[in-house]
Amino acid sequence: MFFVIVDKIENFGTYLDLHKTFMRVFDFLKSNDLNKLACGHHIIDGDNLFVNIDAYTTQSVQRLEAHRRYIDIQMVLQGVEKMGYAHIGYTNPKSTYDEAKDIVFLDGNTDTLTVDATMFLIFYPQDAHMPALNVGNHPQQVKKAVFKVKIT
Repeated sequence: MFFVIVDKIENFGTYLDLHKTFMRVFDFLKSNDLNKLACGHHIIDGDNLFVNIDAYTTQSVQRLEAHRRYIDIQMVLQGVEKMGYAHIGYTNPKSTYDEAKDIVFLDGNTDTLTVDATMFLIFYPQDAHMPALNVGNHPQQVKKAVFKVKIT
């Protein structure tokens, strides 16, 4: 199965049936202003669900990555960035899988899309992704929320 989900934030409720924990993400979104959360790691349900808030400057080159234990739900809160994506089957490992960090870095060609603060993306383990890319040649200041949803 390969599908990167890209949609408007107001449509997130459409995807609740895809995973039992997506309703918890939905509830969290309704009861919290993500822009007011400090950068860092925010536990929602132990290691089953948490959100990382980060602020950074986009760059012209990033690393392609994938995860095994978690689904990423990524939301740009401020700014705009490009994201690359590819099916993991069309990539090659560039590093060994780091189990503690649930990440492997990959080599491969990606398609890209531009993401702003009105959108969210869902990346499953087969969805390699390359976030935090410049739009054009212009670095952007970005604040982003990445919900980590445990697969099981």
